[in-house]
Formats: sequence, structure tokens, C-alpha cells
Amino acid sequence: MNSTSTGRVPARFNVGDRVRVKDLPNLFYTRTQMYVRGVCGTIAQRTY
Repeated sequence: MNSTSTGRVPARFNVGDRVRVKDLPNLFYTRTQMYVRGVCGTIAQRTY
């Protein structure tokens, strides 16, 4: 099956991947908290 038949797209990150949260300007509403912006971390779990 491909992404068009299931309605899903492949995940961009996998468990164990190292990531850095973008530090974008707060011009509009954002779900990213200030204390998380610019921080490095590791993906621990994928929920969907």
C-alpha cells in the first residue's frame, strides 16, 4: 500500500532520531512552548 491508498504519509522521524526544535518568531499562535525552542532531543515515542 502507498500513502494515497491509506490516507497516511510516512513519518518524518523515527524513534531514536535526534532532533532540534525550531526557534521561530512568535508572530502568531504557536503550540511550541518558549522553554522548548532551540532545544535538542531524541524521539522517544510515535503516537500515530
